[in-house]
Amino acid sequence: MNSCDAPDVTPEKLRDLSLPAMLQDGTKVTVRAILPGDKDRLQIGFHRLSPTSVKYRFLGLKKELSVEELVYLTEIDYNVHVALVVTLQKGDEELIAGVGRFIEVEPGERGRTAEIGLAVVDEYHHRGIGTLLFEIMKELAATKGIDRFEAWVLSDNCRMCDIFRHHASDYTCIRDEDVYHITCSIQ
Repeated sequence: MNSCDAPDVTPEKLRDLSLPAMLQDGTKVTVRAILPGDKDRLQIGFHRLSPTSVKYRFLGLKKELSVEELVYLTEIDYNVHVALVVTLQKGDEELIAGVGRFIEVEPGERGRTAEIGLAVVDEYHHRGIGTLLFEIMKELAATKGIDRFEAWVLSDNCRMCDIFRHHASDYTCIRDEDVYHITCSIQ
């Protein structure tokens, strides 16, 4: 997808977003909006994350997503909070292989900013899911008028740092103990 192909980004249209895609290994997937009906799939996907992946995504360990977190993570307004999943079919079952989201924060001196977060189920690491989500989320954010992404990333989360390093412009990274505050331009 490029800016010429960017879909209409009204909340209603984003809820209907569904894009076919192919991973680096040839696996066919769908990138679509996360929906309220995805709560069980999201919890199953969470249980398929290693403790390290949970720590990287949530900056700490947790064993379960609470009911309140599942509501927050799946009942999206698609105005200031946008969330996508990468799914694939295993028999009759649709599995979540990755999740990406951005949430707009207060405008700053460098324009409109959104915090971005990504999580990829461990068995799908190194297939390009994080990069795919990051690139699509950049396009969607840009069409919504967002200028920058920011993220707080644990210093040993090399995969997330690499996504920013290789797929973002005007990249800055400031270390505060064991956490990097990363910002980048998405224009």
